[in-house]
Formats: sequence, structure tokens, C-alpha cells
Amino acid sequence: MSNKKILQFRYCIKKFLSSTAEKFTIPQKEYAELNEFSIKILQQLTHELIAKLKIDESSYRWLKNIGHNNARSFYLYSVVSEVLKASISNMRTLEFIRDSMEEEKYYPKAKRRLAEKRNDEKFSYIDRAIFEGFDDEQNLWRRKLSECLSNLICFSETNEEPYFKLYIAANELSNLLFANDDFLEFFDCKIENLSYQTKDTFNIISDVSKSVKKDKCWFLKNDFKFDQIPVRGDFLQSYRQIFLKAFALAEKGEKNVLGFTYQVGYGGMSKTAHFSTEGRSRDIDFERLTSGITAVSITGYYVLRRAYEICKVTPSEIGQKIFRELVEGTGAAQSHFLSTVRDYEEGDLLTTGNDLVEVLQVKTSKYGYKSYYVRYLVNPAIQSIEKEWLPARYFYKRIVKKSKVRDYYRDILKRNPDKEKEMAMIMQMSDEQLFESMKRVFVELAKHGILQNSLREQEKK
Repeated sequence: MSNKKILQFRYCIKKFLSSTAEKFTIPQKEYAELNEFSIKILQQLTHELIAKLKIDESSYRWLKNIGHNNARSFYLYSVVSEVLKASISNMRTLEFIRDSMEEEKYYPKAKRRLAEKRNDEKFSYIDRAIFEGFDDEQNLWRRKLSECLSNLICFSETNEEPYFKLYIAANELSNLLFANDDFLEFFDCKIENLSYQTKDTFNIISDVSKSVKKDKCWFLKNDFKFDQIPVRGDFLQSYRQIFLKAFALAEKGEKNVLGFTYQVGYGGMSKTAHFSTEGRSRDIDFERLTSGITAVSITGYYVLRRAYEICKVTPSEIGQKIFRELVEGTGAAQSHFLSTVRDYEEGDLLTTGNDLVEVLQVKTSKYGYKSYYVRYLVNPAIQSIEKEWLPARYFYKRIVKKSKVRDYYRDILKRNPDKEKEMAMIMQMSDEQLFESMKRVFVELAKHGILQNSLREQEKK
């Protein structure tokens, strides 16, 4: 594999992980090739790992899940299969983009064309439904792969055969109990065959429990008893609890793809799995779908990296380079900082996009995330809410650092040496007076939209 292609893929990873990465205008053909390369390497790594597992396709399909001697291989085979399916879905989306756009056209032109069509009646509900369908599918795969990643992170602390066997048996027992409850509800009877399987599965659990530590069984609720069959099947931990466990162990890059919070990550992906009248994003374009392909692929790579580690298998050279980049890449650390911390101080002037705010208080959560109590200085979205707490991820840019306000005026003097007398008079003011003076200037700029337009121009550059 050429160094050029490896560097291209490393750029692809960093572009996704860093929310402040420079924005390049990439021709569609190059973008398509980059995504296709990413998908192919992802599939190559799934094939390599499957070949190392102590299981084949025939036994995977025809042996019952609790019947495998090597539960870890069965579990990893299932996980890797999900990554492979997600990559195949990515290929279908990529083919849709190719078929829908001429390859020699650039993204900005295609985006303008689509925007013009969106504002025209010709952009119908059918067009929207087609795009939302692909978007739904991408969210589905990100959701499933996020579940796989959370489980693998938790298994990194219980990477022993009995825990995998217990995990599989516990899930099977839960399914059997729920199935018989369902028949009782709708048919007023229970099936003896399922009751027999329930006892058989629980016997496996009882036997395996002798080789595990109960407090390490992260997938079971604390009140689960190994000496009696549960009455109901709701003894498994919720995904939220598993997410919190995994999140405490996750690396920065993994926290990035998981979404930094349960609601922002898994909750946001799950919305499209259920009917909702909430409405959908207006951003319907090929660039959105292309970004979705990248997001699914990146999540898949994180899943595979953990799977390789649990299996204790060394990937091929390109796999090693990609996995190393996922661990060491500065983009993940930068994104983590921008989404959860953003070190601001009391008195600083910030923007949340269109709003100019002043920081009044700062606090840090148990996860190390920061929130800021702010006062809206210009036209709050809801007039009755003048002050509120906002998480770090809501802020766009710091306009003025209060503790450095005198330095700002010194910089102005350096750029305008002919104003030394006027500046000398200004510098006689206290720091508080200087800050209030500068704040009034930015408030006026924000009121007239000049500040917001200037920030947008900087972002484009």
C-alpha cells in the first residue's frame, strides 16, 4: 500500500475527529476515492480478524449461540460481522452519491445546485424522503457499532472466556423469558419447549458463575441471583448503564465517536430508529451523506481496534498504522477539549453562534466537563431567559478574555502608533473600566449583526 494512500486515510480520520480541522474543497472524485479506500481497508481488516477466530461460518450459523465451546470467538465473530455489514451499507450509499452526481463536478457546485432545487417546488417530499432514508440507515449503523464499541470497552476488563459465555447465556435467557411472557400475554399460555430451554440455559449460567466474579459482570443488574431462575427477563443492565461504564474506561477518540454524552451520541442516533414528529434537519445534501459514510467507517475502525486487542491478534501493517493513529491522533484530543472543556474564565465575552454572552460562573462535572453560567448581552432567544447554564460545547468563540483586556489595548496601540496620546489617556482607566468600554463596543457590533458576519467570514477562510 502506497504511503500516499495511507496519508490520505490518516487525513480522513483527523478530518472527522477534529471539529476545527481546516475545510478543503475536495473534488467529488477524490472524495469518493478516499471513502472507497477507507471502506476497502475496513473490509480487509474484518476478513483478517475473522480468519484468526476459532469459528467458521457454518458453525456460526447452525450452532446455537450458547452451544459454542469458544464463546469469545463467537462473540467477536458477531461483532466483526456488524462492521462488515456497515461497510457494505457504506458502499451502497457511495454508489447512490456517484449515480446521483456527475463525477467531474465539484462539491460546492453540486451543493449550490441542490440548494437551488431545495428552494424550488421541484425539490419534493420524495427527494427529502430518499435522503432521509440514507441518513436513517447511517444512524442505525452508528448506533449498532456504538453498542459494539461500548461492550468491547467493558470486555477489556473481563477478557476471559467465562465472561463471554455468561454474557451470551444471560442474553439468551432474557430472550426466552420475554418470549414466554409474550405468549402468556397474547395467547394466555406458556410454551413448555421454551420453559425447558430456559432451565437448560440457566444451568449453563449457574455453572459458569463459579468461574466469574459477580461484581465484574457489568452486563447484569446487581440484584441478579445465580441460584434461581429470574421471574422476568429484565435482569440485564440497560445500555445507558453500559455506556456510562464504557465511557469511564474509554479513550478520548472513543469518547468522540460515542458522542461525549449519552443523549448527544446514542440518543441522537436512536431518534431516527423511532417514529417522531420532531422534524428533521434541513441540511439535505450529498456532503451530509459523505460525512455520514466517514462517521460510520471511523466508528467501525474503533470497534475493530478493540476487537483485535481482545482477540490478542496483531493486525497487518496498515491496520497497525490506522489503529495507532486512532489512539495517538491529536484531532481526538482537540475535539475532546472543544466539546467538553474550552477553558474560559469569569467575565470573558463569548459567542454561541448568533448570541454574545458574558461568563458569570464556571463549574466542572464529575466527568471533567465544564459548564458556564452566562448572561445574554444581545437579544436572547427567549426574552424571559437572560441568564442560564450552558455546556462547553455550546460556545463558538471567545471574543474577549477579561483578564487580558489591557493587553488588547496595547495591541491596538502597536497597530496604531500615531494614536499614542489618545491611548495613553485610555490606559489610565482601570481594568474594569477598560473591559466595560470594550464590552459596549462588541454589544453594538452584535446588535447590528456586524460581529456575527465577521465571524462567519473568518470561519469560511
